[in-house]
Order: sequence, then structure tokens, then C-alpha cells
Amino acid sequence: MSEAYSNVYSVLENTVDRLAQQPAYFEKSDNQWQAISWKSYKQQVDHFALALLRDGFGKQDTLCILAGNCLAWPVADLGTIAAGGIGIGLYPTSSAEQCAYILNHSQSQYIVVDSTQQYEKILSIQAQVPGLKKIIITFPIAQYPDGVVFWNDFLQFGKDYIQSAKANWLHYQTIAHDSAYEDIIIIVYTSGTTGNPKGACLSNRYVLASVQALDQFLKSVTHALPEQQQQEIKNQPFISLSFLPYCHVAERISGMYTRLYRGDAAYLVDDFSQLSQTLQEAQPHGFGGLPRIYEKVYAGIMQQVDSGIGFKKEIFLAAIENK
Repeated sequence: MSEAYSNVYSVLENTVDRLAQQPAYFEKSDNQWQAISWKSYKQQVDHFALALLRDGFGKQDTLCILAGNCLAWPVADLGTIAAGGIGIGLYPTSSAEQCAYILNHSQSQYIVVDSTQQYEKILSIQAQVPGLKKIIITFPIAQYPDGVVFWNDFLQFGKDYIQSAKANWLHYQTIAHDSAYEDIIIIVYTSGTTGNPKGACLSNRYVLASVQALDQFLKSVTHALPEQQQQEIKNQPFISLSFLPYCHVAERISGMYTRLYRGDAAYLVDDFSQLSQTLQEAQPHGFGGLPRIYEKVYAGIMQQVDSGIGFKKEIFLAAIENK
């Protein structure tokens, strides 16, 4: 794998060249897991970027994403970056006032939302955000007010733009590849629990350096496994979980962009209460989380142990002693 990257879009291209038909994401639809290949993922990224450019999106323009861990999040994020812009995540738990502050502070003209609740939140503060040009919603509604567009229609808008003239694709590719090493591509805001949210501006350089370092760490972890386990995961997609909020730097960098760099696949968990079930269904090779996540898992297990539900307490404690 070449590491001579100047921007994140070139990483996406390289991964698709290597793993076009391999799964990039798994997303649940009608209670069934659906695999999305790297090729399909990139097509959606390109269509989203082209739709933005067709709509007048300019270099270093900004777009906010107010959504859980659904496919639309990484598509919109990479699509924004590919169009020469800056992607910004909003915590799904953010108040309407916090959303208004970040939209205005970042001068975002676009926002992607994934639920009726989030849509209504943005509608409630729309008048306070005069620069907001378009709300892109991932679910259909009966009538679309001016400035509101359905996700599928927006992607089709970009797809049609390619088909209308070859020059549109070439122009887009020039923009995507011209993203410089030092260009800001994302802004990560704090949750705003103490005062107004603060935004950290991160460049291609930051993202690339981070994922390359994390890749080396993960390789060292793999090499430390017993030989049998190394062989079991060799030559197959490394499966992980995506359940932490994408707007947090941990899931954004250590999760999404690192998987993009390595070509790892992820099951998208948009409801934390479904984490345990997804673990059983996905059987991931590994996943990362913050200390509080593991504390909650441990507390849940020990509560079951102490209550005697689901475990024979003596056997469980003996197993811990002999780990």
C-alpha cells in the first residue's frame, strides 16, 4: 500500500482500487444486514460531492451532519471533503440552540439530518441561521418545503450532473485531487457542556498522520496474536463496529478514517442499546471504545453475576481467576 498521499480522497481511491467488491460497511435495513462495497460507497461519495458542486458549493465551504451511525454520515463527510469543503459533525444529542450556534459559527450552508426528530430540531431554529441554504434529509416526507431535499434525490442530482457532460466529472476530479496537504477538511466541535462549543480545525496532514500511526499500532497488535488467530483473519476483511458518535474525534479519526486507510469493514450501530445484539450478529474481529463504554459493559456483566441471572456465579468467578 502506498503511503504517499496528499489528501483523504486519494486514500479512498486507493482502497477502492484494492478492494472494490469487498464490504466497506454493513447497515441494517428491514432487520437484515446489508453489505455496502467499497465501490458502491465511493460512487455515493462522488454523487454527493457532484450534487454539492452542481448546487454552487465552493472551496472551503462547510456542511454539517446531524445523524447517528448510518451510511449517510461517512458518505456526506467524504463527499463534502471531495468537493473541496469542510465536514462538521453535530452531536445527535445537541440542543437546538447548540445546533444553531455551530451552524452559524461554521457558516454552514448545508446540513444532513437522519430523523424526524433531528429535522424538527433544525426547523425550529432555521430562522436563526440565515446562511443555511439546504437541509438534506435521509427519509422521505409528504411535501418538501423550499430548501429541503430528500437524500436519494440529492444523490441522483449529482449522478445526473456526471451524465450531462464529461467535463463535469473532470472538473470534480480536479477539485478532489487538488485538496492540499495543509487544507482544513474537518472541524471537530466539543459537545458544548461548558460554554459554547469550541471547534478544532483539522487538515489532511492531521488525518493522514493519525491513521498511518494507528495502522502501525494495529499491525503490531495483530502480530502479537497467536499464529492460529493470525491465520484466521489473514486475507479476509477485518470486521469492526461503528457505534461511537462520528462527530467525536475518536470515531471520526480512529474509526472511520482509519478503516478507510486500512480497508476494514464496519457494522453501523445507530442505537447503542443494540450493541450487545450486534456483537453477536457481526462477530467482529475487534472494535475500539472509550473507557466509559467498557466500564458500562463490565458493570452490566457484574450486575448479572451478582444477581445470579444468566451465570453460575461460582463458575464465572473461577474462570476470571484462571484467565
